[in-house]
Amino acid sequence: MLEVVLHVGLGTFLPVRTPDLNQHKMHEEEVYISSKTLEVLERVKKEGGAIWTLGTTVMRALESWKKGFFQETERGVSGWTDLFITPGFEFQVGDYLLTNFHQPRSTLLALVMAFAGKDKVKRAYQWAIQKEFRLFSYGDLSVWKR
Repeated sequence: MLEVVLHVGLGTFLPVRTPDLNQHKMHEEEVYISSKTLEVLERVKKEGGAIWTLGTTVMRALESWKKGFFQETERGVSGWTDLFITPGFEFQVGDYLLTNFHQPRSTLLALVMAFAGKDKVKRAYQWAIQKEFRLFSYGDLSVWKR
């Protein structure tokens, strides 16, 4: 287990209210990733290993790091991110995503669809509803592979 510190705000749960997903203004979150975590992530990727991320916010933090959003110090990286991950985004860090089943029209669901593909996510949600999974926050877990 590696350290990533996230200061998640209520903006995480705001629905997308714009007709065009790309017009949505993403909220900011503060992130800290330790130098030890960064070293391990880079080594695992270099050696061809898989990175498992626990949650959409962790995924967003790691992808923001890779895109250069944060200030680097000897202790790690820190800063703010307003990265909005939507279908078409090219992931560089995470290979697997563990997360719950998210609300429709949420930025979190947009990230999952970007990661796993819209059709796969729609089929999985239909199946989960049919099987009476507990959806949304505090619900059942879903595991996605890029």
